[in-house]
Amino acid sequence: MLQCVVDEMAGGGTDQQEEAAGADDPSQEDVNPPSKKARNESLQDMYQEILAENDVQQAATGVTASQVQTYLAEITILKTACPLMYWNSNRTRFPALARVARKYLTAPCTSVDSERLFSAVSHVIDEKRNRIHCDNAEMLIFIQKNLPLLH
Repeated sequence: MLQCVVDEMAGGGTDQQEEAAGADDPSQEDVNPPSKKARNESLQDMYQEILAENDVQQAATGVTASQVQTYLAEITILKTACPLMYWNSNRTRFPALARVARKYLTAPCTSVDSERLFSAVSHVIDEKRNRIHCDNAEMLIFIQKNLPLLH
C-alpha cells in the first residue's frame, strides 16, 4: 500500500500495477466454479502462492520502489524520537517518501471539519434522542452527510 501511495504522489503507477488491474478483469475469469480439489489446496500450496506474490512485489524496479525497500530495511526509530525530525534529516535520501510523510504527518491548519461534525451530531443526538445507540447515530449522520450527494 505504501508503494502505491508513493507512486501515486510521484506522478504515475508501475507496469505491475497496470498488469494487476488487468488481472482483476471479470471477463477473463473462468465461468466454471473451482473444482473440489482446487478448493482443498494444502497449506503449503497457499504459502508458496503468497511467497510468489511477495517476490513479484519485491521485484518492482524504479526510484520509488528502491526508496521504499531501503526505508523498510532500516531499523525503526525510537518512540520518543520525533518523526518530523527524522523525515527532515532524511528527505534527501527518500524524497518521494518524504512527500508522503509530509502529507500524512502534518495536522490540518483548521478545526472546521471537526466543528462541522460536532454540529451535525448535535442535530442527531439531542435531549429527545439521548438514548440512541451509537451505531444508529453513526448511520444517521452518514445518511445526513451523504444523501445530498445523490441528488
